[in-house]
Amino acid sequence: MRNISVNIKNEAGRMSEHFNACVGAGRAGEVMRRDAYEQLRMLQNSCHFRYIRFHGLYHEEMAIVK
Repeated sequence: MRNISVNIKNEAGRMSEHFNACVGAGRAGEVMRRDAYEQLRMLQNSCHFRYIRFHGLYHEEMAIVK
């Protein structure tokens, strides 16, 4: 067992907020559905992310590569 203690009053500097810039959204085909798009829009309004990460951009369901 390991004990980890954190002193939240001892600040080492400004915390990076890069983790707020991106959200994960599953597969590319799912993001193109209206319900998923609407959910991402609601999330964008509250979190103000800049990027979306997803999988399957070149999957056959996207009809990009034949």
